[in-house]
Amino acid sequence: MGKRSLPLLIALACALGQAGESSALTLREAQEQAQYALRAAAEPLAPLYTPDASDDVDVQGLHSPWRAMGLSLLMPGTGQLYGGAAGRGRVFLGTEVVVWGLALGFDRWSAWKSSDAVDFAVQHAQLRPAGKDDQFLENLEFYDSRDEYNRAGRIIDPSRPFLPETQDTYWQWDSLESRRSYRDLRNAADAAGRNATFMIYVAVLNRVVSAVDAFRVVHKNNARAKDEQGLKLSMKPRFSLSNPGLKVNARLSF
Repeated sequence: MGKRSLPLLIALACALGQAGESSALTLREAQEQAQYALRAAAEPLAPLYTPDASDDVDVQGLHSPWRAMGLSLLMPGTGQLYGGAAGRGRVFLGTEVVVWGLALGFDRWSAWKSSDAVDFAVQHAQLRPAGKDDQFLENLEFYDSRDEYNRAGRIIDPSRPFLPETQDTYWQWDSLESRRSYRDLRNAADAAGRNATFMIYVAVLNRVVSAVDAFRVVHKNNARAKDEQGLKLSMKPRFSLSNPGLKVNARLSF
């Protein structure tokens, strides 16, 4: 080989060296890419979407507070049920059932005690109960007999009408203890009657409170529903070596 061929050989050797180095680099990069892919497959990927607690909001729509109030006035608790507050509705409805149950129970107890008092007077004062009003029966609590009642009346008020001395108006207690027992029965009947009336007042109050509460609850729920209407965006960063990013949730309510 001559002196002219020497530069060509040197250039060829340099070219082959560079090609070998480039092939080595390419092979090394391929190996690194393969190892990265294996690691990424082994790690669990972060989900693209994770349910958020805010997604559980259920907008049922708007309700009429006045309708809820009217329903609760008719039957306590129904306005709350209409407005979506089932728990509060059951409380008012249960209270209504209990109150009317107590009112009926006290009324029946009053009737039973009144009947017991009349039967007791028949046995211990020879009372003839047919046609006797409450005022006549009340007189038996304080006077031992019809004659005593008439005598006391002449002293207290001579112009007061007196009971005629007939068999129908006659009574005579066999003892002071019997008259006191009769009075106790009458007092128990009166107390039960007052309790029954009080329960009716409680029922009215329960309706009023339920109506006001239903109006307030529905009005509050409507305000919350209006605030939740429209497009809502929420962003949450996702920290993962294999799949980092930013999660964006969008909810449209109307």
